[in-house]
Amino acid sequence: MYNDIYSDISKRTGGDIYIGVVGPVRSGKSTFIKRFMDTLVIPNISDEYVYMPASELGVETPICVYEYSLQREDVQMAEALDIIRRRSLKPVKHPRLGE
Repeated sequence: MYNDIYSDISKRTGGDIYIGVVGPVRSGKSTFIKRFMDTLVIPNISDEYVYMPASELGVETPICVYEYSLQREDVQMAEALDIIRRRSLKPVKHPRLGE
């Protein structure tokens, strides 16, 4: 149930969630935040990346790189986009090239 709520919020907000916790002293604010992180956030962090090397820019059939679990494999653009959709990977910007 909790993962459904987290997934729903994640889809609607692009993966960004901001939570404000207020309350009197010693009411469990820090405990709530710790439990929230331990049960919903940390277990869902992935070490998966799909990217296109700069050398592939402008190539007719570019090859992307899919990294996961300390492994790396080359994939075609269509497969890379499918992986991104299936795994709900968040888009990021290249530091120099932008989106």
